[in-house]
Amino acid sequence: VKYYHNGDLLYASQQRPEYPLITDAVFVAMNAHIDNAVIGALGINAAAEWPMFQRDPAHSGFAVASNITTSNVSNLNFSWSYRTGSAVNGTPIVSGGMVYAGSEDGKMYAVQSSDGSLVWSFTAGQVTDSCGTTYGIDSTAAIANGTVYFGAANGTLYAVNASTGNLVWSKQLADGTRGWHLRSSPLIFEGKIY
Repeated sequence: VKYYHNGDLLYASQQRPEYPLITDAVFVAMNAHIDNAVIGALGINAAAEWPMFQRDPAHSGFAVASNITTSNVSNLNFSWSYRTGSAVNGTPIVSGGMVYAGSEDGKMYAVQSSDGSLVWSFTAGQVTDSCGTTYGIDSTAAIANGTVYFGAANGTLYAVNASTGNLVWSKQLADGTRGWHLRSSPLIFEGKIY
């Protein structure tokens, strides 16, 4: 995995690229920050569902419907990209032909997995801490029964309609201005959100 800044190579990871891409410890230790992140798709089977962090409640991290194998990974071609307004810290999720990703610009984005075209964006907002650092959506979303669930830096858990991006409900769980961000990804299991 290679990380670029303004077109120049910033860091080359020794990790083998896998979906989802997970930032390695060396990159994090560099105190690196990714602005204007680009979400891309490299030959991912549209039928491959990745509805939450690490794909399933057991967090197996295994894409059962992926067409990517060790024999064809070197032949992958770039399919599309979508530029968000800021860094993407969580893993994009894939469900029903859509890719959902939150960004530090405070927006959750829904794009078509086939071509990367924007379907909707939902603004959760941003929080600026006492040090002047601004945060938006840090966590990976989860989708169940047509609803996308995600936490934001403002301490709120959101549920939005996966097709339209309209707010279904929200619940303030913490005071984001005091540093209590919802960075963990929600887990939906047996009708409950953890």
